[in-house]
Amino acid sequence: KTISVIVLYLVIPCTIINSFQVDYTVETRNGLILAVIAAIFIHIIFFALTKLLGKIFKFNSIEKASIIYSNAGNLIIPIVAGILGDKWVLYCCGFMSVQLVFLWTHCKMMISEEKGADLRKIIINVNTIAILIGLILFITGIKLPGITKDTVAAVSKLIAPLSMIVAGMLMAGVKLRTIFTTKRIYLVALMRMIIYPAVVL
Repeated sequence: KTISVIVLYLVIPCTIINSFQVDYTVETRNGLILAVIAAIFIHIIFFALTKLLGKIFKFNSIEKASIIYSNAGNLIIPIVAGILGDKWVLYCCGFMSVQLVFLWTHCKMMISEEKGADLRKIIINVNTIAILIGLILFITGIKLPGITKDTVAAVSKLIAPLSMIVAGMLMAGVKLRTIFTTKRIYLVALMRMIIYPAVVL
């Protein structure tokens, strides 16, 4: 729990702000807009697919949430940063900002079976705040001063190792027999990892 809190409230916000510390150009601006538009369309496709397939396979709310919503924060950011470089994390933030809105509206209502969205949770979410700060710095062209910039960049480098430690600890706490003998898990994993990405591609 302690490591998860550090990742969520310190490392990911630093990673987001650090990703916006790039020069404002037409290319980066258009890329960010494209990422946001693509994220909206991806979620719409996922909603439609889940509604259709949910009737066939009788998905419950947890299965639907697991299929629609990916771990676009502490799992995807280190992969993108490691493979494509820190500059590409900027476009992850476009996707994350869209997903955060859907998480606290559609996903929350689907799982809790409550009506109405909690807009306060969206606004005060630490990742939303970090994205807004990063966006302001990006648009205005303001660069963090030397020591602050170096510190934020150094903390952001912790996202990959800490995220992998958290994932490993969570996996260590689960009985493998339960995972491999539960048939529904294979169906959800097939949808989340193969079918849905293939449809989007």
